[in-house]
Amino acid sequence: MKKSILILQLILFTIVFIWSGIHPIKRSIWFFEVTPAIVLILVLIFTYKRFPLTPLSYWIIFIGTLIMLIGGHYTYGGVPLFNSFKKALHLKRNDFDRLGHIFQGMICTVLIREYFIRTKLLKQKKWQFMIIGMLSLSISAFFEIFEFSVALFFDGNIQNFLGYQGDIFDSHWDMICALIGSIIILCLGKLQNKQMLYMKKKKQLVKHRPRLQPN
Repeated sequence: MKKSILILQLILFTIVFIWSGIHPIKRSIWFFEVTPAIVLILVLIFTYKRFPLTPLSYWIIFIGTLIMLIGGHYTYGGVPLFNSFKKALHLKRNDFDRLGHIFQGMICTVLIREYFIRTKLLKQKKWQFMIIGMLSLSISAFFEIFEFSVALFFDGNIQNFLGYQGDIFDSHWDMICALIGSIIILCLGKLQNKQMLYMKKKKQLVKHRPRLQPN
């Protein structure tokens, strides 16, 4: 992926991050929701030279982290655009949270899959779909438990902090959405494979390119 596009993504992320931090609905929720996005972006920046990712991975992460910033600003149950959808479609809840968890599953899966294949950590292709999907779902389940623990011990108001919106099965739906996101990425496996193969060939071409000797 071209560096100019990555730089543009980083600039847009920074702009949205600054906007997100200006008078959020609740500062504690903003901090909790935005922190994973910041950590992920910093990790990608520091590992770029050693382990650059495919364009698919960068685009999924870019969109997913923007969703985190928006959800942190408004809270996931209060995003205005999805409140409009709720009224127009006569829905029972604001479903921005569902979109966020779909991308959570997509981010986890696209990263795990790329790392496993490029490092040859998981060589048997027939197990990739199941193992990577299960790992992604496990991360989603762990995040739900962690989120519940934070709300229970630090905030106290679990309903508001977690954005249940009156749905007692909200955590279950969150994990289902993460699983859907994971399956979407696994179905895009051929595209990711092509991008990884292109990166490998490009790296080999640069490595074996003859160097000009100085006169």
